[in-house]
Amino acid sequence: MKQQQQMVSVALTAKEWQLISTLRGIPSSPLRRRVDALLDDLVDFIKEPRCPEMQADGVPCENVHSNCDQCAHAGDMIDSLAIDSYLCKKAGPE
Repeated sequence: MKQQQQMVSVALTAKEWQLISTLRGIPSSPLRRRVDALLDDLVDFIKEPRCPEMQADGVPCENVHSNCDQCAHAGDMIDSLAIDSYLCKKAGPE
């Protein structure tokens, strides 16, 4: 059964609207579902940037600036996406 979506009214900047309209323009597909899931995870991480790794005392690390493998991996993935995006824009259309 298709989930009913609630409409909301909100003011957006031009850049925000560009992002939203671009996302809306992606056709329904497995790629679209992966992008949706990735964005959900990214937004959750940005809202509450905690490392899921446990410290020695068993409490999750709340400092994303720590020098641990998990934090470094998350930062590397974001940097990699940014670099790939930059290189694609620089190369231009083929």
